[in-house]
Amino acid sequence: MGSRSVVIFLLSIGLALALPACDDSSPRRGRAGHLNIAEEVSGLLEENEPFEFDFDLKDVSGQKLSKSDFTGKLLIVDIWGTWCPPCRMEIPSFQALQREFGERGLQVVGLNDEGTDDDDRTSAARLVRSFGRTQGIDYPCAIITRRIKEQVPGYGSFPTTLFIDHAGKVRLKLIGAHDLLFLKAVVEALMKEMPVAEKASGDADDKPEE
Repeated sequence: MGSRSVVIFLLSIGLALALPACDDSSPRRGRAGHLNIAEEVSGLLEENEPFEFDFDLKDVSGQKLSKSDFTGKLLIVDIWGTWCPPCRMEIPSFQALQREFGERGLQVVGLNDEGTDDDDRTSAARLVRSFGRTQGIDYPCAIITRRIKEQVPGYGSFPTTLFIDHAGKVRLKLIGAHDLLFLKAVVEALMKEMPVAEKASGDADDKPEE
């Protein structure tokens, strides 16, 4: 094998390894091929170390977007960038989850890191708005701020996905792209914890006596 072929081969390997995340400095779990996804998700949820996380922004269309808007819902926060191939690869999965679970209390939110300063977010918002239209993104996106970045332990790998339960607690942080089956398994596990609407208190009393 010539030197040029060796270089091309090594570059191909590097690209393949880099695809799951734009920055592989953090360990990833939940990759395809695990024999029991449900068991792995359960283990990750048990191992999770929660942290305080909040946001109060204007989305890329100028509408208010804050964590408090989704109190009582299961919230997925996708921290991503239009420049990041693995981030773009996950978009169809988040769209599918929003369609399947939206009426059951799931909301996906995108927080974009386009490499801009807090004082220069207008151009980034325009970029994300245009990208969202071409990709058919049907969930709100906003430009992340330095303050929000500082809330995320080890911030800097993309995509970073946060799962926030109905009580507002960060239950899981994932690094890198994950397939739809794994993301869906996390959603289903957390959906099971959501409170079921109670029947009217008088329902039981309305039954006729035998």
